[in-house]
Amino acid sequence: MMSTCSIQTFNGTLKVHQVLCGMDSRALEFRQLSCFDCSTSKMCSHFTIGRVLDIAIGDWVLVEYERKLYPGEVTQLCDNEILVNAMEQTETGQYKWPLRKDILLYKRSDVKKKISGPIPSHSRMSQFHFTKLN
Repeated sequence: MMSTCSIQTFNGTLKVHQVLCGMDSRALEFRQLSCFDCSTSKMCSHFTIGRVLDIAIGDWVLVEYERKLYPGEVTQLCDNEILVNAMEQTETGQYKWPLRKDILLYKRSDVKKKISGPIPSHSRMSQFHFTKLN
């Protein structure tokens, strides 16, 4: 069940014709028309007019910053913004914590999806990878 304190508002409810619930990401997707071309497990590229994610402190999310995607842990929730401690990508495609913490306040619209937490790569605890990041 979604907690009301962490759900963002959605403008445009009168335009909504179809609402889909993503079971793996605990998200609601709003469409202005029903789409029979797109899968219900992925966001529609034709008729989506918005989405709402149920985000809690401690969740891992994929955020967009300057047209790049970064995985990070949610550390604080605000009304329409969240504070995220983000990781950076290495040259090998793995992820690591930056030397200086990269904690930024993101708009909820910058959150692309919820993801699973990082998995240590090999025996090196300083580098990580994620499943289903894209």
